[in-house]
Amino acid sequence: MGVGQLDGLGAEEILIGADGNPGTNTNFLLVLTQGPTNWLTQRVDVGSFGITSIAVGQPTNRPSAGIYVGLRGTNGTGQVMEFSGGGGNWQSNVVTVSTNDVADVLGVRANTEVLASFSTNGIDGGLFALSFSGSNWNSILLSTNRSQRSVGTHGSVWSRVFRDASIRLVAPNSIEIVAADREATKNGLLLPSNAVFNPATGKHYFQSSNTLSWYAGQAFAQQYGANLVTIGDLTENTWIANQFTKPYWIGLYFVEPPGGSGNTRGAWIASGLQPSLLCSFGYFNSLWENNPCINFEILPPYTRPATDGVAVGLNANERWNPKLPSNLYRVVADATGVQVFSNRWLLPLGPQLILWKEGQIAAASPRPQDTNHSFLVACFVSDLDSSSTVSPADEFVFVEYRISGDVVEANTLTRTPVGVGLLSQSFALASVDFLKTGADFAFTAEPNGGIYSWSANGLLGPLQRQKFTEDYFGKVWHALAGVRTAASGEGLVGLMVDPTNQNKCKVMFWPPQSVLSSPHGTVIQTAPLARVLPSVAPLGGMATVTNRLWDAEGNAATLYLQYQLAGAADWRDATVVAVDGVAYNPAFPVAALPGGVNHTVVWNALADLGCITTNVMLRTRAKDITLLGDWSAATPFQVTATTDCDGDGLPDDWETAAFTNLTQAALGDFDGDGFSNINEYLAGTNPADPNSSLKLRIERLPGAVKLSWQAGSNAPQVLQQSFAVPFGWQDVLTNPASLPGAFTSPISTTNFLFYQLRLGP
Repeated sequence: MGVGQLDGLGAEEILIGADGNPGTNTNFLLVLTQGPTNWLTQRVDVGSFGITSIAVGQPTNRPSAGIYVGLRGTNGTGQVMEFSGGGGNWQSNVVTVSTNDVADVLGVRANTEVLASFSTNGIDGGLFALSFSGSNWNSILLSTNRSQRSVGTHGSVWSRVFRDASIRLVAPNSIEIVAADREATKNGLLLPSNAVFNPATGKHYFQSSNTLSWYAGQAFAQQYGANLVTIGDLTENTWIANQFTKPYWIGLYFVEPPGGSGNTRGAWIASGLQPSLLCSFGYFNSLWENNPCINFEILPPYTRPATDGVAVGLNANERWNPKLPSNLYRVVADATGVQVFSNRWLLPLGPQLILWKEGQIAAASPRPQDTNHSFLVACFVSDLDSSSTVSPADEFVFVEYRISGDVVEANTLTRTPVGVGLLSQSFALASVDFLKTGADFAFTAEPNGGIYSWSANGLLGPLQRQKFTEDYFGKVWHALAGVRTAASGEGLVGLMVDPTNQNKCKVMFWPPQSVLSSPHGTVIQTAPLARVLPSVAPLGGMATVTNRLWDAEGNAATLYLQYQLAGAADWRDATVVAVDGVAYNPAFPVAALPGGVNHTVVWNALADLGCITTNVMLRTRAKDITLLGDWSAATPFQVTATTDCDGDGLPDDWETAAFTNLTQAALGDFDGDGFSNINEYLAGTNPADPNSSLKLRIERLPGAVKLSWQAGSNAPQVLQQSFAVPFGWQDVLTNPASLPGAFTSPISTTNFLFYQLRLGP
């Protein structure tokens, strides 16, 4: 689905297309135009291509606004195609061909160029700017990063100023933003484009594009808060000589003293002062190390007489030479305190993501009064059960980034269970000025079929989530978008499919409103949510169950667990022995954060079921200080109790090998190393050796930190990361059982990073 204004008047059009079945179907675009009383439709035939993406705009040198589509062919190739004209007489033009991959259109940037991802000339899924001049379309490569899942858009992003930037998902699981070329500024002014940084001196150097007298050159440098370059040593001199076109002025030159005695002296000029006589001039080679007076303009190569002195380090056919300040040369200036804007960002999203094909990323303006930042919102599903499909065990993740210069912060990061019942594999996001105030709402159409709004309650606080409509539970949303109407403000449009009738899709439109229920001024308490996560390798008599808790207010909660035997109708309370390695006590709740927290529950299945192997169903619930949550959906669980028939929580054969008897308990700590016997079993460490336990080792690398740990032979290990206190732990790596673990993290200059290691699953 795409949105844009084709006729330059009134409301924006809505465009719908399908990926279809390339090679067999004649696909088409449907153009919806808002009329006074109804919506008018036009059909635009595309041909036997699948449509991956749609954008509307008028690039430079094109006669009118057009439709630009990314296409997928039958042989793994693609195209970007332009449709223009309208009124039932659409003309098509091929803009570019993608050689070995589909083509995706991100949008038309500021009415200048078409942004697209495609493959060509050895670049696989790169980002290109397509512009029209003369009679041809031309492409400029902006990024070689490979696009991922046809997810891309464009929008206003703040670097030094607001720029229309490309925004796309690139492999592996990162959001790439490209706003402009790198910029260097001093006192708010851009340095010339030839400015280059020398890390050895910490200064930026730049050269004038035309020739100037010495004084005019100093004035040129000073307008940027700089001065003509002053060379400190031979290394800096050589570096400058290799960077810039000669001859040029620098901050030191030679003048004749008053009276023209012929004794040439060095004159040092800084900050526009008049020349001051500093020292006598002599042969270069004996004075280089101690006499700064030889630092001035370099002449082009010349044939030197044998009697000439040559400055050490210069080429044999180059020398320093005095010139009158009225001579015209280019100048070289240097500046310190320069601020550099990369205008490019790469935001990693983490592993185990389930991605949809489009509409997961949008630029937003939730706080228009904040004029020095821009905001980006994104959504995806975290595949907690590693099933590669959206399931009740997974989380829907919404994140808002706050961008200024080269600094990017996660302003909102919310994780909610995807829900139960009929779940779709698609979801969508849009940024919409829904109340006609200039402030955007973010709308998310989530896998359960509900649509929710996210709005700001201040300049700094996270976006608040509210129900927009839950009338479409069980339906599938393929896309959302904001549509500017003839009046002010934007409406919300969604593309929906009923799973029971997939031959049709519906376009739902909500016009702009004047009032939308605002977030509550005070916190309204909500009940916590709980889920039993699927276990890959549950234990025996003392079964390890992973529960996940969410609480919107971040209140701690008490866990409850029940089991149901195969073929039974009733649920029975499970005997919970420990939570997170601590003896279970309902009087001591555990953490429950808005983003969710995993907890390891030890269930004495032997006491409840006896010494048997069987399949059961588990469910859980949680209670905070005020409310008791609902029971979760049932999760299948296999219990193998025959390995621990004495019921002490440790497999009998392992316990005998480790202690020569069956007298130890799971929560005991035989060797006193702070690591319980059951955790020693899971980690594959020696419970009788205090020096053997699962510990993180830290190694400093250039620009990074390496974390490593020994293998856990009976359970995977999960490395978790947090950006702040209180900790909101996120899984970043799951290490399989029996394999040593390692993770390398770049050193962050803007955020603290915290890590912890827990035993899986």
